[in-house]
Amino acid sequence: MRFAFTSDHSALFEVNIMLCVLNVNKSGFYAWLKRLVCPRAERNAVVLEGFLAGTAWLGSSEQRGLSTARASH
Repeated sequence: MRFAFTSDHSALFEVNIMLCVLNVNKSGFYAWLKRLVCPRAERNAVVLEGFLAGTAWLGSSEQRGLSTARASH
């Protein structure tokens, strides 16, 4: 969480100062920046974006792979 905060606010505050104030290891922060986003986190971001945009249809029987006739029984 401290890494994300530092990254999100790097345009407002100097990174080295934030790392010191938040007691974050500088090498750890830069290693975190280089890490790839895991596939699950990418899917979660897409779902959240769709939900916030009002286009999410998760939970529908079609999305879960059920036919409408089967879902009504």
